[in-house]
Amino acid sequence: MVNNLLGDRPLVIDDEPALAQVIGRIAAACGFEVQVTQDPSVFTNAARLWHPSVILLDLNMPGTDGIQLLRMLAADKCAASIVLNSGADDRVLDAALRLGRERGLHMREALPKPMRADSLRERLTALRRTQKLTMSDDLAVALAEGQLFLEYQPKFDCRLAGITGAEALVRWQHPTRGIVAPEEFILLAEEDGSIRGLTNQVIAEAAKQIQAKTREQSADHATALAAVQSLRDSGKLDEAHLAEFARGGKFDETAVALSLICGLSIGLVERALAQNESERIIVLAKAAGMSWETTKAILLLQLGTRGGSTHELDRCFATFVRLKPETARKAVEYFRLRARAVIPPAN
Repeated sequence: MVNNLLGDRPLVIDDEPALAQVIGRIAAACGFEVQVTQDPSVFTNAARLWHPSVILLDLNMPGTDGIQLLRMLAADKCAASIVLNSGADDRVLDAALRLGRERGLHMREALPKPMRADSLRERLTALRRTQKLTMSDDLAVALAEGQLFLEYQPKFDCRLAGITGAEALVRWQHPTRGIVAPEEFILLAEEDGSIRGLTNQVIAEAAKQIQAKTREQSADHATALAAVQSLRDSGKLDEAHLAEFARGGKFDETAVALSLICGLSIGLVERALAQNESERIIVLAKAAGMSWETTKAILLLQLGTRGGSTHELDRCFATFVRLKPETARKAVEYFRLRARAVIPPAN
């Protein structure tokens, strides 16, 4: 919080005095309040007392090294964004980045020497605290409004000479900035505490897309979908048909029918049936004005997919009796709104 109030303050330590002064002048010209030093003790005091927002750190220092300074910053729980500006080779830079991140530091992409003045300006501008605060607000909106999307990177197994899976990669389509690089918003999410929500949303969406793809390739599901949609289109889809599907153990038909009656996605209903979400099934049935007998038939189908007990069914009945239809309808409307605000599927 203190750092937020103090604004944009780069702290630079470099073993080349002339280069350090150039970095300082460029930072000042960009409107930053900057401190430059070659002395590790001066750097340590400034890091602790001056509260920099950005630290540009050379790994090769006389009398010490950048790794020792990173350990000191980690021990002090330094909140600054840290950029390694060094002539060290890529392996050393990667090792230093890993060490800093493992110790909880906000390590940014390194800026290898020799560096260009325009590259330094761009990096400093991107690390402005005021911009980060705005981007943090934008990220909260992105999570709520579905501006994030997934792309998939194949995983190739050289021993098998084939693709064995895929890695889901999250992307952000910002309404004014276009595509925002993951290294910008993932670190931002870690800093502002939204990383857990982002991770959960990505996992849920990847699972939903896998589920949808599997469903598309299932002949049984296609047949069930066509049959139930035909009932709906002819105006014959009702509670009686749904109860008949459930009592007959027809999972696909039950899921499709319940989704169409409630106006929700098939995936959401399928997950409720396949997982431990009896309460959600009760909410959907109550909102649609269904009887307990129909609700029980759906729950028995659900219990059959994952195991259950009569005691659990008794508990569900008590919940069904207590739940008011108006409350259930409000919950279903929330499900609909939430479904519109998730990550859109990959193209």
